[in-house]
Amino acid sequence: MKLSAGQKQRILERYQIQIVPKDKQVNRLENRLSLRLDINRQNQCVQVQLALYTNKQPLISVELVDSITGLHGYQVNNMAGDLNIVQEQWRGVVRVVKAMYRCFIESDAELIDVYSLEWVDGAYAVWGIEIDIDERASYRQSQLVDEPVESLPALQYIELGGQVGCIANGAGLCMAMIDAIYHFGAEAKLAPSCFLEIEDDRLLEILERALELVSFNPKTSVVMVYLFSMWYPITSIAEHFIAGLQGIEKPVIVILEGQDESMAQDIIHNARLRNVSVAHTLTEAVGLAVRKVSV
Repeated sequence: MKLSAGQKQRILERYQIQIVPKDKQVNRLENRLSLRLDINRQNQCVQVQLALYTNKQPLISVELVDSITGLHGYQVNNMAGDLNIVQEQWRGVVRVVKAMYRCFIESDAELIDVYSLEWVDGAYAVWGIEIDIDERASYRQSQLVDEPVESLPALQYIELGGQVGCIANGAGLCMAMIDAIYHFGAEAKLAPSCFLEIEDDRLLEILERALELVSFNPKTSVVMVYLFSMWYPITSIAEHFIAGLQGIEKPVIVILEGQDESMAQDIIHNARLRNVSVAHTLTEAVGLAVRKVSV
């Protein structure tokens, strides 16, 4: 269950988590620290992930936390050390991560995703956060759901174990991509690293965020994108696709289908993005992915 901006604001205030002032916010993909907490169902524990995104390969540190013993300060220090955060800021990291962990447990959250942690006036502050509450526990969280939840686009994101990050607007296209990767990439042992399905009527709104999520997955070596125009002109989709590639250096393969798709392909070609390849079929796209992964 997604929360509205007001509900998220009340949660942060309850746990005394500072919010980055608007005059200090910088919309960026690089040189930022992010935090993610979710359920690790395989180990029946909470997975805490701290990541530092730079203009190089992102640094990611993960700790698995037993929900009985809870999160310890030394675990957060381990993550801060892994990311080469200056030691003077470790206390600030510990404070905000432990506060978010308490929030995760006490709010019956399934996911907390902090886009950016900013060092503001000697402490870490939160900027950009998604909180997903377990609907089955909503009766325990009535103080959080006393207003309509925010109408947010759904991102159906599934982690897998391969090398190809898959994005498509529609479950059918996602399944077709995955089948093609397993079939045509079998000899090269190619497999999906994750797949993300976007609701088609919100495609333009969240395409950039989808590209960021999949490309920053450490398992992803190449991103494959399959977009079909139903609600929007294919040329508009191509323009938003290009905008979403800012800061992404991994190879990206895209298939665009719809009326005037040749014009959309020209838009991408004219952008002269070195890491982007346009494919016309899934077979061609998988062949390109095999070559990119093998490099």
